[in-house]
Amino acid sequence: MEVIHEEFKIISIKDYYLPDPLEKKQLKDIIDLNFELVHKPIATKDGPFNFAVSEGDTSLFDNLYQRYVDTSIGIFGEFHLSDKNKRYCYAYRGNKIDMGERRLSWWHHHVRTSSISAVYYLDVFQDGITFTDGHKEFDYIPENGEILIHPPDLIHAAHPCRLLDYRYSVNMEIRTEEPFKKLFKHGFSKRDCKRDWR
Repeated sequence: MEVIHEEFKIISIKDYYLPDPLEKKQLKDIIDLNFELVHKPIATKDGPFNFAVSEGDTSLFDNLYQRYVDTSIGIFGEFHLSDKNKRYCYAYRGNKIDMGERRLSWWHHHVRTSSISAVYYLDVFQDGITFTDGHKEFDYIPENGEILIHPPDLIHAAHPCRLLDYRYSVNMEIRTEEPFKKLFKHGFSKRDCKRDWR
């Protein structure tokens, strides 16, 4: 675990989940299926946006979500899940045709639906993410298999994918009874960074 931005309280865990080639294909196939069923019929020019992974064999996504919950408990200590918590993974799939240039509509946060937010990078190609607090910006290029955990009120937007190959990422949210500002209140010390939460 590494805190990659102290002020924004962004945590990175590299090599968080490195699926074998078969698992990676299965994850992509399920994302593709949900894209066709959920995203494509209502696609707009304002994309990209995430869509719930709810159709097909979602067992690998269920395991990824549980790993995320366990990791978050390891980082923040015990918390109480809200009865409004949804154990969904939300996927994004896009390439240069889908993404084009970044638009204002891409900027978003998760404060209404989450206490702890995360994005897991299944397959990216030197295309990253920008975080902002409205004044300062922080650009970051993640690696495949990396997860970023951050406060839900942190505004962010993906970088456009410049390739015909699809970029795949997975967003996850935990909604707790505790307010997120309490969970992220003290930041993370260098000592915390030495612990292995994979």
